[in-house]
Amino acid sequence: MQVVENFLSKEDIKPIIAKIFELKEYWTLRANYLEVIPFYSLGAAGYMDLSEHGQNAYKEKYQKTNPILKDNFSALYSKIFTKLEEIFSHKFELYENSAHPGFHVFLNDYVFEIALASRHCDLQYKYIDWQGIKIDPSKSISFTLYLELPKHGGGIYYWDLFYEDLKDLEYKEKEDEIHKHEKKLKLFKEGDLFIHNGHQYHQIAPFFDIEPEDQRISLQGHAIYAPELNKYLVHW
Repeated sequence: MQVVENFLSKEDIKPIIAKIFELKEYWTLRANYLEVIPFYSLGAAGYMDLSEHGQNAYKEKYQKTNPILKDNFSALYSKIFTKLEEIFSHKFELYENSAHPGFHVFLNDYVFEIALASRHCDLQYKYIDWQGIKIDPSKSISFTLYLELPKHGGGIYYWDLFYEDLKDLEYKEKEDEIHKHEKKLKLFKEGDLFIHNGHQYHQIAPFFDIEPEDQRISLQGHAIYAPELNKYLVHW
């Protein structure tokens, strides 16, 4: 795990958030059960659109949203890729046959004081159509850029367990094993860029003592190394 602190300044962040809200008509509601919970994404997301709805639905969605993301956030992508290239010493490039990095938007709601997200590893690369390109799962990367966080902090829970540790267990067995280990909390600041390999079990932390104006907005993306191309392919 690595955090690039103050990757963006408050002044850098303001126009990005304004643009996200300008594009609200393209948001997708992601928690429409029991009652509408205001969790949205801007962009297609493999862990939802691909794993839940299949290749065709995922492709249909990213073909609509990728141009919107690229038109409005190319400069942000470029800034992130430059930093990742500095850290990993390889080129980073958008993979056009997948979703581009997009945004999580949690609007204000007391339900977010509960840790609703799953405990998981980031394995979306397993389901993307790489069209014959060989990838190296040992060199996977996940990155989150925090744009707005609740007043009393935002971050992730994580456990000292990795995908390889539990990959042969059934769902309930995995959950039981995770519960045996200490849950740790990592907090971030607005403007931080969080980078990890995605294979360590983690979970979005809840809002703490939610305030009326609290929101949580972040950019999410993944990358995986393609040895024959000698570069990382970026997707979501």
